[in-house]
Amino acid sequence: MSDLGCEILSLRNQLAEVLQGIPSVPHKAYRPPIIDASRPDEEELEGDIYSIPGLKLFESSIEREIDTLDKYLDGTKTVQGNFSTNAPYFLSVWKEIVAASQLSSIGQTFAIPHTCPPAALESQSTKSKPDTAFGQAPPVKVDVVADEGKTWIRVNTIKNSRIKAEFNDIDSFADSDSEADLEESPILTNGESTTPTNSVIRMASALLAAARAHPVPGTRRTPDVCLRLTRLVPDEEEPRIESMIEELRRMGITLWLGERSILQSSSIPEAIPRDLIPTSRLNLDLSLLVAVVSEITHTPLPSTPEETKQRYMPPAARCELTTGVKPNDKTRRLFAHSRALWNQAEQERRLSLFEEMHSRLESAHGGQTPFTFYASSEARTRLQRIVAKIGGPSEQRRAQALFSQEPDAEAAFWEESRFPNGYIRGLVPIRVFDEDGHPPLEDIGDAEAMATPFFHHLRQTCEVVVTDCRNKGVPEPDQHVPVKAAKKKARGVSLEESSGTADVDAFQRSQVRSPALTRHTVYSLLQGVRSGMTTVTANKASVRAILREMEKPSSSAASAESLLNTSSELTSLPVSSVAALWVVEPRSLAETMRVDETGSSQTSPDDINLEQDVS
Repeated sequence: MSDLGCEILSLRNQLAEVLQGIPSVPHKAYRPPIIDASRPDEEELEGDIYSIPGLKLFESSIEREIDTLDKYLDGTKTVQGNFSTNAPYFLSVWKEIVAASQLSSIGQTFAIPHTCPPAALESQSTKSKPDTAFGQAPPVKVDVVADEGKTWIRVNTIKNSRIKAEFNDIDSFADSDSEADLEESPILTNGESTTPTNSVIRMASALLAAARAHPVPGTRRTPDVCLRLTRLVPDEEEPRIESMIEELRRMGITLWLGERSILQSSSIPEAIPRDLIPTSRLNLDLSLLVAVVSEITHTPLPSTPEETKQRYMPPAARCELTTGVKPNDKTRRLFAHSRALWNQAEQERRLSLFEEMHSRLESAHGGQTPFTFYASSEARTRLQRIVAKIGGPSEQRRAQALFSQEPDAEAAFWEESRFPNGYIRGLVPIRVFDEDGHPPLEDIGDAEAMATPFFHHLRQTCEVVVTDCRNKGVPEPDQHVPVKAAKKKARGVSLEESSGTADVDAFQRSQVRSPALTRHTVYSLLQGVRSGMTTVTANKASVRAILREMEKPSSSAASAESLLNTSSELTSLPVSSVAALWVVEPRSLAETMRVDETGSSQTSPDDINLEQDVS
């Protein structure tokens, strides 16, 4: 095999090693401080291999490059002129991925403001389409975003020969007497700098302009821009290269010359487990309040999946399904509701809500630490409203006892439960935030967690959404909502409503940014985060929605100036192992859906068709 063939084979084998290492990349991803009790960490990583933005595209690009190199190796494609391949670039980017910490994205593009001077545009081609949102330039590419967005890394494989050719072109244009030719040239000068503007300077200027326009989420800090020139070597006989290097550093670029030194490019160290711990003072949202009073949480567990189905199969639905008679609309609704209850009961069999809470709290804080549970007054009101409408006698008793200050309240809550009295220490009674949404001063949660970027950003985002709702005239959480507005939603109590994971007021839902977010849901999150407490929720959709809101520029850079009452930048905030959110599987009110010992259901189809509770 020729020397060129050996080089191609070596590149091909290195790219193949990269492909083998890609499934391990999610271990390096930044993960917000959220406990997800619905699935173990291993399953979460396995199911989210492409959860890092740009990873799947990066993998596809490497696969295509391997296919191209294979064609050279098997002779179906011949080298004409100088051999060219993107393999060195992909290998260099991979090394940066391996070395990065708290990986956020790969190959992400960022728009450049329309106020950016022409010299800062990375591409000067007249064929490039302007960015419609920012007005002038195409977006700039960042190969690796790391350190929770604090570090931007761009790889450039330009060689000395190429940059010298650019310098020579610049000199030839500078010596020209034709000013018109200079204006039409694709090579511009850098305005303030006396150094001619070449492709590397333009790239650096574009990266800096984009970084200024896109602060680190949750802060006003500009990301650090790092540029790795893998094949550029300082040359004493070419002072223009040294001058360019000095200019890049003067601009504020962190400059790295040469390849990153990694023995095995595909080697990613095992993820260091981060054992998130909940605070000893916890904020429970509406969905969790419903879960803790649900029959599914307390009743003795069925021994088999079939027993689970029999427990929640309405007799009318069972008869119609077994006899082959086509079910009517009411029966179909009952059957769909029952199926969801089966799934929740099976989830309880696999991972009990109270056992999960007891185990995690006791292991994190020990047996001597007192636990305190909080909820908003609005969540308490909605719980009582929902339970009174569709809850069974035991669920109504638990909901009443949950906030009661009576001496026998705890015993009443745990009555007929499969768990002993006081199994979750401090759960009864649940305390209620004051009118301003604050707990007593002595019950403030983890101060260190409140100082972390995620807590800052989550609080800021919740404040943005709540303020936006207020500006649009959405009623306060405790205010009355017009009946006519709520009646626009279809009649009937959905599973989400019976589990507290959906708002009973369609009017409020329509007014917020995401369908999964309601004002009272966001307000509950806000009360927890500004009190330094872990918020426990069964509302996965709202958690996903608020995380999407946190990614929006309007929830970070645009709002930081007005919402953060501090003049100092949040540049050195600590990292905490305290969880901001704790997500569990929902448990719906199920007592009225159970089949009693005689085989007759306590619920008829008409009982499910309840009008929305808006009083």
